[in-house]
Amino acid sequence: MNTKKLFSSCLFFTCIFSACAQESDAERSKKTEVWSPVPKIVTPAKTPGAPPSDAIILFNGKNLDQWVSKNDTTKPAQWIVDKDVLTVKKGTGNIRTKQNFMDYQLHIEWRIPKNITGSSQARGNSGVFLGAWGNGEHGYEVQVP
Repeated sequence: MNTKKLFSSCLFFTCIFSACAQESDAERSKKTEVWSPVPKIVTPAKTPGAPPSDAIILFNGKNLDQWVSKNDTTKPAQWIVDKDVLTVKKGTGNIRTKQNFMDYQLHIEWRIPKNITGSSQARGNSGVFLGAWGNGEHGYEVQVP
C-alpha cells in the first residue's frame, strides 16, 4: 500500500510541477519580441514614385553629396551625374554612402545600355553591395545583368 501511495504522490507532484513549469504563448513571446524603441510612423508619399516620409534620399539626380570613394572615404565619389542619371566613370572604382545603415528598405532604379559589347566581366559587371563592411566588398551583393 505504501508503494501505491508513494507512486501516486510522485505522479501527482510531477503533473503539478510540469503544469506550473509550462509558459504561456504570451510569456514566451515577451522573451523574443522587441517593443522598444517604438518605430516611427511612416507616411506614404502623396504622389506615385515619390519617397515616403522616412526616406533618406541618397541620390537626388543632381549630385553625389551622399557618396564617397570606397577606396578613400576622404575623397568624393567620381562617378558621372547627368540628366538625373548616375553613371560609372571607368577607372574610379566603387562608391559607398557616407552614412552607415543597419535596418533599411532600399529602392533602386536601374538601366542597362542598349548595345552591350564584350564578354564575361568585360560586359559591364554591375551589382549593389548590401551590408558591406571592411573594404566594402564583404557582405551581400545583388547582381544586375
